[in-house]
Amino acid sequence: MEIETIDFKSIPTFWGVEKESMKNNTARFTDDWNQHRWNRFWNAKDVVMENTETGEFFVRKITHRCVYKNVAIISW
Repeated sequence: MEIETIDFKSIPTFWGVEKESMKNNTARFTDDWNQHRWNRFWNAKDVVMENTETGEFFVRKITHRCVYKNVAIISW
């Protein structure tokens, strides 16, 4: 089974600029990620970003992903 999406919550300060693609990536600490989360990170085609206050969300195609130490970065 192919994993299609990975989802994250984003605070309104960042969510608005992410939605408008003025900030077209998300960086996440991975210290508490389990194998399921890592599989989603490496195999997802789309990222879903949800506003923590309103529940509104948007979906973007993943164009790049990388890991530096304990930080995972997904770009769209």
